[in-house]
Amino acid sequence: MKFLVFLLCSVLAKSNNAATTVENIVCSTSADCPSSAFAKCDSGFCEHKDVFPATISELFGVFLLPILLGLANNGGVGGGGLIIPICIAVFGFSTIQAIALSNSTIFVGGAVRYFGFSLR
Repeated sequence: MKFLVFLLCSVLAKSNNAATTVENIVCSTSADCPSSAFAKCDSGFCEHKDVFPATISELFGVFLLPILLGLANNGGVGGGGLIIPICIAVFGFSTIQAIALSNSTIFVGGAVRYFGFSLR
């Protein structure tokens, strides 16, 4: 369930406005962007790449993150502190994007747990 929430949140976090550009860096090709593995040149600015095609590190993160979040939830921690560094290191998100994704994932997970257990 958390995997689907994470995937949905990561797809929804991508928008095409200039506010999500990678530090508003002007470019002419994708090689001009600072993290060329996760950035592309679009409309003259560096932006985070689309979800598909996924890189090897992104596929690794997609399998690693639900396992670590499941272990953290079993321990009673929740795993919010795990999402931010993994999103930055593995998925190439900026700090602001990683924090927003962490907050939305924690909120949806908490809402699912609340309504799932209170309706029984």
